[in-house]
Amino acid sequence: MQQKTLAHAAHPMTKTAGPSKKLADLHCDSMGYEFGVTVDKFELQSFSKRFESRFKDPLKPGLTFEAVLSTGNPKIFDYHVHLIWWLMKSQVKVKVQYVQKANKPEEDEKEPFAEGAMKWLGAFFKAKNAPAHIHTAFEYPAESWQPAIPLPIKIPIGSNPEVEVDGMSLNLGKNETGMGQAWLISREKFTRVLLYGDRPVEFLTFDVIKEAELLSEFAKNFIKETPNEADKF
Repeated sequence: MQQKTLAHAAHPMTKTAGPSKKLADLHCDSMGYEFGVTVDKFELQSFSKRFESRFKDPLKPGLTFEAVLSTGNPKIFDYHVHLIWWLMKSQVKVKVQYVQKANKPEEDEKEPFAEGAMKWLGAFFKAKNAPAHIHTAFEYPAESWQPAIPLPIKIPIGSNPEVEVDGMSLNLGKNETGMGQAWLISREKFTRVLLYGDRPVEFLTFDVIKEAELLSEFAKNFIKETPNEADKF
């Protein structure tokens, strides 16, 4: 559900340098960061004051908030952000989901925009950084990329002699990216790599493209490039 409430929440737009790459260049469909912080470490009153029209009810456990942050400069950045916030008894949870596809802002729309979402959110945390649980999805054209593990495979299950298995879950050992699990999915038109794990986020210096570049390189451990027909001769 798209909400434009955030459009009137902030400051004059700051200039942001364009990235060297885009999410599409990295085959990155989405990157989700989920934070959980105790109420005493989050500026709850300041956050709710920004959106008084939405927080008509008292701040109490079970209260939720959703919004979509448009792309401030869709000619340069190719993503928008879904923001989900919910209040628990003693904890605040926030999910920032970067989704590949620019959303052009409305004429009267102001910050925060997708490009500065993490820096903006960090202003409500009493710490400069926080650990985040991450879900990342990469999707590659099947004619160019295939899973490193042979997929799909057909196996007998029960009375069915051929059940097609087109995905596989892998539990990963300790590594520099913090990713603990990978899912491989093989379909006729695409190959997907889903990564799950935990990484620290430095709010002021966060760069989603640099994050995507790091995890894109890691994702390539689970796929292999398909040779062109011309290369076979």
